[in-house]
Amino acid sequence: MAAGCAKQEPQKELAAASVTIRNKNIAVEVAGTEQTRQLGLSGRENLKRGEGMLFVFEQPDYYVFWMKNMNFPLDIVWIGGGEIVDIKSNLAAEGEHPSNFYHPAQPADYALEVNGGEAGEYGWEIGDKVEIKWP
Repeated sequence: MAAGCAKQEPQKELAAASVTIRNKNIAVEVAGTEQTRQLGLSGRENLKRGEGMLFVFEQPDYYVFWMKNMNFPLDIVWIGGGEIVDIKSNLAAEGEHPSNFYHPAQPADYALEVNGGEAGEYGWEIGDKVEIKWP
């Protein structure tokens, strides 16, 4: 999706897409259903550098995330209106009963998870434009 354009959702759940922020392209798996959003990256051993998971929501809101059953730290980048609205960095992995919950400072209709520290390495900041390309 180009910044500021309406969402293009040809099907309810897409297998893959790409997200570009500050000329950095991230190959993403798309979590577009309640079931895939709840599972997220839980239980995976790792995530390749330059890859991530994009959570797609029906409308902007303050969606809450946790690090339940994660095996590695993540950065969560919330996206609303075609730009980054919040970033939480290096969130620690938690087990079956997480005690920390994370939400954006502004409503978001997407959230992008990448390896912990990558958002900072790429220089991403609140207000950066985001382009989502659907297959």
